[in-house]
Amino acid sequence: MKAKDTQELLRELGRAKGKDQLEKVLEGAEGSRLPGSFPEYYRQREGVKACRTADLIRRSGLDPSYFYQIMRGSKKPGRSKVLCLALAGRLTLQETRRALRLADCADLSPRIRRDMVLVYCLEKQYDADRTDMILAMMGEECLRAL
Repeated sequence: MKAKDTQELLRELGRAKGKDQLEKVLEGAEGSRLPGSFPEYYRQREGVKACRTADLIRRSGLDPSYFYQIMRGSKKPGRSKVLCLALAGRLTLQETRRALRLADCADLSPRIRRDMVLVYCLEKQYDADRTDMILAMMGEECLRAL
C-alpha cells in the first residue's frame, strides 16, 4: 500500500465524521508516518541507504565515534553536523530542511548569505570538504574547523 501524502491525510481528516471514521483514517495513515527522530529519518533517505557507513563518515568529515553516537541517538547533533551529514548523504534540500527540523535546528533561510551558499552546495551535491572550501572562499563561516 502506498503511503499517503500530507494533503491527502488532511482531506481525509476533514471529511471524517465521528470516532469510527477518525479511527479508520488513523489506521490508514500508519504507513504514512514520518520518522520522529533525526537518526531514524536520516537512515531512511535513499542517498544514505545507497552509501556505505565508512563513506558517509568520510564525506561528512565527522569523527567516526561521534557519527555513531549521533546515529544511536546518544548525541544530539548541532546544525553544522546535521548539514555535514546531509551533504554526505546527498540529501535533497527538502530532506535537509526536514532533517534540521527533526534535530531541532534552525531551517535554511534564503535571506541569510551563508545559508544561500549552503543551499547552493546541497543542490550541487558537494561533500562537506568542498562545501567548507566554498564557504571560506565566500568569506562565510565553515561547517567544520579547517
